[in-house]
Amino acid sequence: MSDYNINLNNLQSPSNTPRQDNSQYTKAFFASLGVALVVAIVEAIIAMIFGAEYMLVLIIGAVVVGFPIRSLVESNTVKGAIIGAICCPLTYFLYQIILAMFGYYYENSGELEFWLLLIGSAVYGAYIGYNND
Repeated sequence: MSDYNINLNNLQSPSNTPRQDNSQYTKAFFASLGVALVVAIVEAIIAMIFGAEYMLVLIIGAVVVGFPIRSLVESNTVKGAIIGAICCPLTYFLYQIILAMFGYYYENSGELEFWLLLIGSAVYGAYIGYNND
C-alpha cells in the first residue's frame, strides 16, 4: 500500500483548457439580441428611406450580429451555434415586423425570398457560433 502515495491536494483537470462558464453564453446571447434589435431597426429605416429592400444591407446586418457571438463564445461549442442560429434570423424577422408595423412590404418574389433569407441567416448564425476561428 505504500506504493500508492496519492496526494489529493494537487489534482488537476485532465484537459489544460479552462472551461467557460455559462455567464459568457448568457452575455453573448443578450449582447447579440441587443445588436439584432438595433440592426433590424437600422435596416428598416434604410429600407423605408430608399423605398426598396437591399440584399447587401441584410447580409451586412447578419454579419454584424455575428460579431458579439464570435467574440464572446469559444469555438466548437453547440451552445454558441444555438445562440447564433437564434439571433441571426431574429434580426431578419424583427426587420420584417418593423416594416409591417409601418405598412411597408418589399418582398418581390413572395414567401420564397423570406424563407431563404431566414433559413440562410440561421445557417450562417449556427456556423459563426460553432466555428468562430
